[in-house]
Amino acid sequence: MTGKTTLYLVKRPGVTVEASSFGASSNQNTYLISKGPQVNIPWVFYYDTTITDTIYASNGSTATAILASPAPYIPTFVDLVPISGAETLVVQLTGPVPPQKVYFSTAIGTFTQITDGDFTSINHVGKMEFMDGYAFIQDNVGKIWNSDLNSLSNWTASSFITRGVDPDSGIGGLARLGNQIISFGAYTMEVFYNAGNATGSPLSRVNQLSARVGIGHVNQNAGSNFTYYATIKNKIFFIGTTQKGSYTTNISKGFYSYNGSAVEKISSDSIDKILSATAIQTIYSITFQGKQAIAITLSSFPGASSVLLIYFPEWNEWFEWTSSRFASANDGRFYIGTTTTPNKIYSFANTNTWQDNTTDYQWLHQFVLPTDGNQRKRMPYLGLKGDTATSAQNISVEFSDNDYATFSTPRNIDMTSKDKRLTRCGSFKGHRVVRLSHTGNTEVRLEAFLARIE
Repeated sequence: MTGKTTLYLVKRPGVTVEASSFGASSNQNTYLISKGPQVNIPWVFYYDTTITDTIYASNGSTATAILASPAPYIPTFVDLVPISGAETLVVQLTGPVPPQKVYFSTAIGTFTQITDGDFTSINHVGKMEFMDGYAFIQDNVGKIWNSDLNSLSNWTASSFITRGVDPDSGIGGLARLGNQIISFGAYTMEVFYNAGNATGSPLSRVNQLSARVGIGHVNQNAGSNFTYYATIKNKIFFIGTTQKGSYTTNISKGFYSYNGSAVEKISSDSIDKILSATAIQTIYSITFQGKQAIAITLSSFPGASSVLLIYFPEWNEWFEWTSSRFASANDGRFYIGTTTTPNKIYSFANTNTWQDNTTDYQWLHQFVLPTDGNQRKRMPYLGLKGDTATSAQNISVEFSDNDYATFSTPRNIDMTSKDKRLTRCGSFKGHRVVRLSHTGNTEVRLEAFLARIE
């Protein structure tokens, strides 16, 4: 991008299994993973579907019941926070009807529920956030409630502040960035800071940081797992909605970032179409070989496979990712398994692995060719400039000349040969989409796609 470095399109590394017994049985749906308090051992939170019908936490050696007969509640959000100097893990359970059930623990053997009546009477939405010794949570009419100082158990009926720069519902949730608490509504966001107020909420609004973008597509009380934002360095990233006209119609969806002072729309029209056509389930930050990215789930979670749209902020590039082994839910190092591998956790410990736990996965990349008009064009040949493979490796090439509706019959380029090209590649009118894909256990690194177009 600077003109001084050659950029390559590479196949992502694969995962290896780290542990195969994180849970009571293989009959479970695993939703969350987090570092445990005081020790660098992950805890997973899962719903045992056939044996005891209970929500559990497990650190691999101990499984502790959190809630028996939980239906329709599921583990939805988890955070590790300091409370009065002690690392405390907080897990939120949501269902189709508020309020949430919230539990906390400093050791795997016991969990304590927040039962204060001033807390349980709130119609909670979204994730609980923590700052300066307070816990904050939003309700469905736009109030942001806070706990007593240095306490999770104690809440006060007068401890809240109401969002209201723009008329908007409180459906959405909270996020935290540095010393700011961000309150999302259906199509607006407001920013608050700790003003040290003596009564009511410690928060005060920063009016000039309000923006007309929200997260109205998220319904955290629907009994599904939603992590609606992720943080990389000094930015949060989220799927945002904006209002055009009526609240119930003309809602536009896109991918946004917020850096503490301004909101920026990142996605293009084509990405917006993907986001608008899909029920977004989770958003996580993930790391590949030291590069941080945002993973947006495009499939049911948990599910037998994980289909993700991945955005790398450093490159401003989008990628697709499909795995039948592991999901994007992670604690920064370990990733949970899909429903086909429910009590396993994985990691990218070996960056020379090009399979997911010994199973081949598909590498896929697609792009639109540059064009200078709608006249019909011919493509006599195309080629790839990349590493010559040391063992059998084919790159499949397909075309779509009707805006991704259908693709041509795949043709293969043999990456072990010197002449990595195809001839007689047909004609097209307008623009052409090229799709490259490969399934195998070998590395892929490409420098350029070359084509002659007449």
